Amino acid sequence: MTRTEWRVVMCFAALTLFPSISGAQPPAASFDELRPMLPAGQEVIVTHADGRRTRERVLAVTPSSLEMQSKSMNRRRALGPATSYAESAITSIKRVDSVWEGMVIGFAAGFGLGVAQCRADDECLLAIPVAPILITLTGGLIGATVDALIRKTVYVNGTRRAPGRASIALSPWLAPKTTGVSVSLKF
Repeated sequence: MTRTEWRVVMCFAALTLFPSISGAQPPAASFDELRPMLPAGQEVIVTHADGRRTRERVLAVTPSSLEMQSKSMNRRRALGPATSYAESAITSIKRVDSVWEGMVIGFAAGFGLGVAQCRADDECLLAIPVAPILITLTGGLIGATVDALIRKTVYVNGTRRAPGRASIALSPWLAPKTTGVSVSLKF
């Protein structure tokens, strides 16, 4: 790989790993702001005004209430009847990412890397391709782990709103004699 190709790859990696919109959206302060952020069926962790936390599935969000159903261990159906909450009854809501989706994306990325590694190594095509299989499985495990750890706060009660968060913005610099990244911090 030439030096210019390495520069492009490194800038692409920096922009992929640290997107400039990473701290993009503050949490909603009302149910009306929350409506476009939470589709029906989304799994969330709800912190109630009395301090208890529950894991629930969103049924509907209206300007004045939130309809939820408690999540069961059986993923095909939820337990119990639907519950309606007023804004004053909920302190915060965190969105939960799908572990299955992260695992599939990780498998796909690992499979792509495994195939690329196998094509670069001619012996891999003749023997049992252990390395590509291990890379694929590792990719799936990493994807599932990352998505299991993601808990984005999408709602904080307007009366208890936390101060804004800091964000980082990265911009690449690519020129014939200059390569770099501009970093800016906002508080």
